[in-house]
Amino acid sequence: MGVPVRQPGWQADHKPGNWVTVTGGFGPNPNEVDAGSVLVTAATITPTTEPDRPYVH
Repeated sequence: MGVPVRQPGWQADHKPGNWVTVTGGFGPNPNEVDAGSVLVTAATITPTTEPDRPYVH
């Protein structure tokens, strides 16, 4: 299951595809196109390494 994470300006600190640990809270998506969906508003985003089993099937 994927959950979108919102942190304006994340591109300055993180590259797409990098693994991170996120703390924050769930809330409504402010994007009008995705109105009604839920996302995590990040309080912190910390770089981490890819886990041994990144996806559970």
